[in-house]
Amino acid sequence: CIVCEEVCPTSPKAIWFEEIRLRDRQGREVLLKQPHVDLSLCVGCGICETKCPVLGRPAITVTNLGESRSKDNQLLL
Repeated sequence: CIVCEEVCPTSPKAIWFEEIRLRDRQGREVLLKQPHVDLSLCVGCGICETKCPVLGRPAITVTNLGESRSKDNQLLL
């Protein structure tokens, strides 16, 4: 599935895929496209997470990195 990349609003896209080979429960090799986020391009909008068709377990989870807030919820610079 490449929904996250398709809905990413940045240009160039902040999401890219790495093809990885894994084995399923029956021992068969499967090829998966594992999503990665280029943090230098990501704007943190979260569209990729909310549009993921896997309910309750999106492939990408958007979190804040290096951001601090005071007790009254004001951004600290």
